[in-house]
Amino acid sequence: MVFMLPAHSTHLTQPLDIGLFGPLQRYYGVLLAEWFKGGYPAIFREDFIPLLQQARERTYTLQNIKGAWAGTGLVPYDRRKVQSRLDKGVIPRKEPQSPLRVLKTPKQSHEFRQILKYSEQLVLQDGSKELLLSALEKLSKSGIQAQVQEVVAKHETTFFKKVS
Repeated sequence: MVFMLPAHSTHLTQPLDIGLFGPLQRYYGVLLAEWFKGGYPAIFREDFIPLLQQARERTYTLQNIKGAWAGTGLVPYDRRKVQSRLDKGVIPRKEPQSPLRVLKTPKQSHEFRQILKYSEQLVLQDGSKELLLSALEKLSKSGIQAQVQEVVAKHETTFFKKVS
C-alpha cells in the first residue's frame, strides 16, 4: 500500500509525529531515570543504543503504530479528521493567544500550578482537547525532568560523599 501525503502537511499528518515520538521520548526518560536509580553516575556512548532500543521496543508496538495511523486519520481513512488537521494548520486563527500557548514547560512550582489550574478549567468547561493534551504534555515533561534532576542530584551527593 502506498500513501501520498499532501505537500507541506506532514507536520499535521505524519504518523510518527502524531503517535510515536512522544511515547518514545517518555519511555526513554523513564529508562534514564531507572538507569540513574540503578547506581550509574552517567550514561556513556555505548549505553545509549541499548537504552534507546529498549525504549523503541516499548513504543513501537503494533497497537501504538495502528493508533498513530488512526490518529492522523489516514488508516482507516477519515476525510474529516485529515481535513480538520489541515485546516487548523493552514487557516490562521484570530483568537487571542491562550495562557497555555505562552507558557513553556514549567520550571518553577508556580508555573506548574498555573498550567495545572488551566488544564482543570479545560476539563470542567469541556474545553479544547488539543489544549488539554498540550497542558498535560507540559506537566508530564516537567515531571520527568524533575525526576531525572532528583536522581542526578542524589548520585552527585553520593559521589561527593565518597570522594570526601
